[in-house]
Amino acid sequence: MYNRCREYDDETREDVCDMIDRYDFVYDETLEFIVRENADDFARLFYFMKGVEHINNDIYILDGYGNLRNVDKGDFENLIDDIAYRIDRELSPPKHNFSMG
Repeated sequence: MYNRCREYDDETREDVCDMIDRYDFVYDETLEFIVRENADDFARLFYFMKGVEHINNDIYILDGYGNLRNVDKGDFENLIDDIAYRIDRELSPPKHNFSMG
């Protein structure tokens, strides 16, 4: 998905890929960094990892509190809807407000 958005961004000079970044997806290398940075704070790591049910995923997401949880289908559906809305808005002709008088 990111590669397709990057192609669109390159062709149109838009920033759709930034939308993906705003969803706070966390990949293994970022996860490892966060865990290393908090290695001396067991309570923080406990709450950080509390929302993770499956540890074999390659991608997670940060919730509103900065804690980790598994990505679910709804996260991707929301992202796709946001991207489609953004692209549709960019492709729609501008609406002009012509007033008489």
